Amino acid sequence: EDSVTFVAGSGTTITTSANSDTITFGVDATAVANNISIADLTDVGPLTGIINGQTLLWNSINQRFQIGFTSGGGGGAATVISSETPPIGPQDATLWYDQVSGRLYIYYDEFWVDAAPASGFNANISSPTSGQVLKYNGTEWVNQNDTSGTGLTGWTVDINNHFVPNTDNLQDIGTPTQRVRHIYVGPGSITVGSSVITESTTGKLVLPGITRGINYTIDEVEEKGEQNYTFAGTPVVIDAAHYDILQGVLSAPQGYQAPEYVVDNMDDGEIDGINVVDGGAGLDQTVAAKMRERMRAHVGSDQDPINNFQALDWIVIPFTVSTEAADIEYEIGSSDLGDFAIDNNVLESEAVTIRSTDGDLTLDSDSDILNKIRENGIFTIEDAEGAKFTFNPTAGTITFPDNTVQSTASQAGAPGADGQDGQDGQDGADALWNWLGAYSAGPMYQEGDIVKHQGSTYRRNATGNSVVGVLPTNATYWEVVAERGAPGADGQDGAPGQ
Repeated sequence: EDSVTFVAGSGTTITTSANSDTITFGVDATAVANNISIADLTDVGPLTGIINGQTLLWNSINQRFQIGFTSGGGGGAATVISSETPPIGPQDATLWYDQVSGRLYIYYDEFWVDAAPASGFNANISSPTSGQVLKYNGTEWVNQNDTSGTGLTGWTVDINNHFVPNTDNLQDIGTPTQRVRHIYVGPGSITVGSSVITESTTGKLVLPGITRGINYTIDEVEEKGEQNYTFAGTPVVIDAAHYDILQGVLSAPQGYQAPEYVVDNMDDGEIDGINVVDGGAGLDQTVAAKMRERMRAHVGSDQDPINNFQALDWIVIPFTVSTEAADIEYEIGSSDLGDFAIDNNVLESEAVTIRSTDGDLTLDSDSDILNKIRENGIFTIEDAEGAKFTFNPTAGTITFPDNTVQSTASQAGAPGADGQDGQDGQDGADALWNWLGAYSAGPMYQEGDIVKHQGSTYRRNATGNSVVGVLPTNATYWEVVAERGAPGADGQDGAPGQ
């Protein structure tokens, strides 16, 4: 027999009457229950067919605790009610384990449906491994690796919610025959190898090698997710590039000055917004790309966290900095160039200026240029109105639409100052020309002697300097300098004398 024994303490009284008995307990009274079972509770049960591992679960439909199983998973928990009879007042998706048949049922549309029917389930399970799931291939159910959700094989979602492959330079998106239809990219960049493709402030693509962003400016600071940290005060914040530069992970480009930010407002310990105080300077493509990653907030105690930088005193916050290319060498895109005008060898439009006087060429956009052709080394640019100018690098000329030709060669500069006098040269050899007048048979003529003979001029060569009496007409010893001309024709007869 069940019983309750009361031990009276100070202030405990027991009062009896014909209608009822009353027990009043004092502050130190105790009560001991003997042989009381949990099954005696009115909001528990039925407690039949209990097996190891079951738990008491509250059934909000029946308003009582019942025996069941609890299973958890990454997406939440599912409750299974275990009993010999169906639960009373179930709702859709209620799970019931029938202890009599040993089968699992799910309640749907006022009926209990066998969750694992014995027939009509065509499965081909072969060498299953941990983590695999059943997938229907159109004919039967087969076991395969689970590639859904964040458990996609070979990929990871990191702390910044970036979709990152587990192995560098291995995975592809699409194939030559199974292609991706569209890829939508917001203001940011696409990196191919070491080359970065970005967008300029005018909405054009900045292509490495063809186009190049020279300087970058900050567009805005954006919140990119839920905050998981509550700040006691207003924190100091920096962008991801500045954080890596302070760590020494990223090299600061020439002329770099870190942008400065200030928290706009705090809302219950969370950052409500971030404003740009100073856009900084020297932001190149590498820094601009890094700034698009999540910012950092200081949580340490140092009053000068920038100059006394400690990497562990900063936490990631869900804010990013978007940037734009401020200066572009070349652009690919579209905009209105306006009409061309030609005046004094200057071809101009609203966005294009080509001067023949100094060779300046400025192209802010090429949307109105129909053709940009290279033929046989000659470049031709034509606008929408048909006006052309041609550059011939071989000839070094520019031909304008009015057929004016301008040379691209540099103009000659002014004469330079006279140089210093050079050193005196060495004395030259004696001249071998010695005029001796009319030839004579007596002298011993030497090399270089010049004589006149029978109307011609001869020079003694180096042969046989000791020979005497050799006429100048002897070509072995003499060479002709000037030969006598042939006799002229007879003149006309003179007039008869008187």
